[in-house]
Formats: sequence, C-alpha cells, structure tokens
Amino acid sequence: MLFASFSFVLILAVAVPLFYWIRPERRYAVIIVSGVFFYAWNATWWVLLFFSELLISRFYCRGARACWIGIVQAMLVLGIFKYGSFVENNVRAVLGLDPGRTLPVLAVLPLAVSFFTFEFVHFASDFYREKITERNFTKYAAFIFFFPTLVAGPIKRYQDFIPKVEAAVLDWEGISCGITRIFWGFFKKFAIADAMVEWTKFLVPEHIPSLTGIWLWQGVFAYGLRIYFDFSGYADIAIGASLLFGITVPENFSNPYFASNISDFWKRWHISLYRWLVDYIFIPLGGSRCGRWRVCLNIMAVTGFSGFWHGASWNFLIWGWFHGIMLCIFHWYSHWRGEQTEEPPSWWSYSKRIGAILFTYILVNFGWTFFIMDFHSLGIALPKMFFLK
Repeated sequence: MLFASFSFVLILAVAVPLFYWIRPERRYAVIIVSGVFFYAWNATWWVLLFFSELLISRFYCRGARACWIGIVQAMLVLGIFKYGSFVENNVRAVLGLDPGRTLPVLAVLPLAVSFFTFEFVHFASDFYREKITERNFTKYAAFIFFFPTLVAGPIKRYQDFIPKVEAAVLDWEGISCGITRIFWGFFKKFAIADAMVEWTKFLVPEHIPSLTGIWLWQGVFAYGLRIYFDFSGYADIAIGASLLFGITVPENFSNPYFASNISDFWKRWHISLYRWLVDYIFIPLGGSRCGRWRVCLNIMAVTGFSGFWHGASWNFLIWGWFHGIMLCIFHWYSHWRGEQTEEPPSWWSYSKRIGAILFTYILVNFGWTFFIMDFHSLGIALPKMFFLK
C-alpha cells in the first residue's frame, strides 16, 4: 500500500506546509513537483510516459483533431500496457500456438495507468466540447499529478479542481478533518480489510474443489466486505490528504451495501468512476434517451467496459455483464411499474425497504463470485453455491 509508505508520509509532510507558504499562483509547481517525485519514487522512469501524454495537450483547441488524438493516445497506452498480454495470450490460444514468452513491454503495468487514462480522456473530451475553455499546461499538469489522488482516485474533474487550488486557505478545522479521515482510512484498510484476508484466502483454484457451498458463500460475503473496506479505505486516505491542502475531491463511496436496488448501488459504489462512465460512454452512446432495447445495449456496453477496466481477464467482463443484466432487468421493471408515490411511514414500508436492501446486498455479493474466480473455478463453485452438488 503506497499510502503507508515512507515516500507518501515524507512528501505529504513537506508539500503541505510549502503549499500554504508560497504565493497561490505558484502552488501548481508544488503540486507538480511533489506528484512527480512521489510517482518517480514508486515507479521510476514510467513518469516520463505520462509526461509524454501531457505534452499533446499543448495542441488542444476547441473542436480540434488534437483532442481526439489525445483521447486515442491515452486509450492506446492503457490498451497496450494493461491488455496487450491478455490479447497476445488469447490470440495464441485461438491459433493453437504455444504460450511462449510475453514481450517484456507487455509484462509490466505502469502504476495508476487506469486512473491517469480517465483523467486524460476527461480533459481532452471536455476541451473538445468547450466545457473547458482554458489551456494552461502548468495547471493541467498539476491536475494530473496531484499525488493524493494519483494512485487510486477518486477520479477528478479539471473544472472542479483548479479553482480550489488558488482558493485554498489554511483551515485548522479542515486539517483536523483531513487527519481524522486519513486515520479512518488506515483503520478500514488494516484493521478490517486485511483481517478479511483470513476468510477469503481459500477462494483460489486449488482449494475451491474441496469447499462446500456454505464455505463458498461465506468466502464471497467476506470478500465483499474486504474489497469495500480496502478500496474505501484508500479513498478516505486520498480525500483526507487532499483536505490537508484545503482541496476537496469527490467522494467515492456512500454506504453502497445499504442500496435498495442495483441502480442505487452503482450510484453509491465507486461514485467517481460511475459518473465518468455515464458522462463519457453512456451519454455519448445515447444514454436513456433511446428506446428501451437500445438503452439496455448501452448499459451492457458500459458495464462491459467497466468490467474490463477492473482487470484484463474474461471473468471481469462476465462480472461487468452480470451487473449489466441486473441493471437492464431493473430498467424494464421500473418502466413496467411506472411512477410510484411515496408511501407513508409504516411497518410495511419499512419491511419492504429492508427486504430490498437485503436482496440487493445478496445480489451484489453473489456478483463478486465472477470477479474473483476464473472460468474453471466458476464451473465448480456455482453448482455448489446453489447446492446442486
């Protein structure tokens, strides 16, 4: 965990006082230098790759082809380094070739390449659509290299982030909130998420054949808690560290396991990713303004992309499409049900809501099965989980 590293603590301790000490218009330099130093400390020369992606922004103009080149470049970098080995292995399998050695460049995944890509695409897309009207390389580099959100988000928006840099003031209440949030994130990560490892470590191919259905369900529910506390712990540390600079970044989780339906879950889980997917994939595809079948096709495209973004393996795609199917079913059900008036508080309305929350919680946790198991393991585990074996 990079947030528990000496480099993170050292850079935070140096950058925060310096950020407030120098003039507001020079704060961008502090952000860039601290971010580059943090990234280079943990990923060495890969920092040059992302600087090369930054440089193309010098040619951005409203409605210019350079914006599209920036988007394509960012997606190519992600595709080559994150999915190159996956594509190579699948092509070899289809052609019946020996696996062979993966090209060295495809065997390394640059740190945080997925999060870099989303922010690169956001900036280029919004500049093209004139949602961003300012082209300032220094500010853009500061936006990209803001090190609290560098590794695992939350995914920021340029228009929201930049005004907060110069407007930030030293606020001891904000500093206190930031420190509290950081410690809360460490507690969630080390005291809860890491403790769940003992309850999930047997969910590996060599152990699954010997597990009963009850043990598989227990492991999947434990994994659901583990991934939530692990990822939300990271988010809390990033948000807390940002508050030390007087900058608020988007929240990433809002009690997702208390969602009352699958659509509500995605509005609470990895919120900054959900909003990015809606703004840059779902809406450009037509969003919900199309016919119901086209809306479902758009949902499946977005959830398939989301699944593959989480990992270069077929099981991640299946996980994404599982959620896509559930969202499509909910979309059709909502249309069939129509607008519902809010029921007055009663034991029946409370019971229905609790039931909906429990059903959604079970459904989402069942979905983690596809997230953590390969096809062979799924073929063994699923019949056991439904007590067919």
